[in-house]
Amino acid sequence: MARLRRSRYSDGMMLPLLLLALAAASPSPRDAAGNQLEPLKPAAEQAARLCTGDQRWCAGIDDDSATLSVFTGPTGAAVASVELEQDEDETLAVWPQMARLAAPGAGVLIGVERRRSASYSGGGGGTTVLELIQVWPDRSRPPRSVLTLPLKGEIMIRACFSKQDFADRKGACQDIYTFDATLTLAPETASGPPKFQFATLAKAFPPKASRGTPTPSLKRLKKSELVPTPDLACSYRRVLAFDPKSQTYRPDSPLPDCDDYTTP
Repeated sequence: MARLRRSRYSDGMMLPLLLLALAAASPSPRDAAGNQLEPLKPAAEQAARLCTGDQRWCAGIDDDSATLSVFTGPTGAAVASVELEQDEDETLAVWPQMARLAAPGAGVLIGVERRRSASYSGGGGGTTVLELIQVWPDRSRPPRSVLTLPLKGEIMIRACFSKQDFADRKGACQDIYTFDATLTLAPETASGPPKFQFATLAKAFPPKASRGTPTPSLKRLKKSELVPTPDLACSYRRVLAFDPKSQTYRPDSPLPDCDDYTTP
């Protein structure tokens, strides 16, 4: 799971519930233990840095060196600089949220969005994977990667290769796969590291679409199939808890294989 190269200082729930979880405009920003999930916004003094509302924590990524730096403020010194592994087709961005940990000296969880895209004849798409990295404010330990999850996907595959295909599919000449996920705090956590709620919603258009199925088998679509349809196998909800043995977050049950939606 870990994607850090080094530190410079050394099965599914019911669909209505998933829809509610993804649509929640204001999830609880704090759990009972005092861990807090808060937004990061561009700093007026340093637009390249994203900061908490109180300006206590800021983060930014140097694109040239693929280095994540965490700062004590919009113009403050770095408390950690982490060189990130980066694939050739990846772009990196700071996740615009941060988990501030309640335990004394525990620091924060900073997120890195790993975005990938691909294009091919008649189609293409992009996906985003989230990596959470724990950073300590006193440099007492090197930053560590604690969680990696799929966050977003949109894939389009060419589906018409003739006039007959166009007619049979009623002009719907692309298979489309979308995936959206939310990561929020589990508010009932009363002590220790935060737990997270992870909810996903995957949709396929048409509903029969599968990247492992030859497109010609999806001919003669009905009007009722000309709408994106939730894929219940890849629309799920999990609770993620910190595992002291592995020093990473683990889901309460395994995540399904949803490569159709999360691999460009």
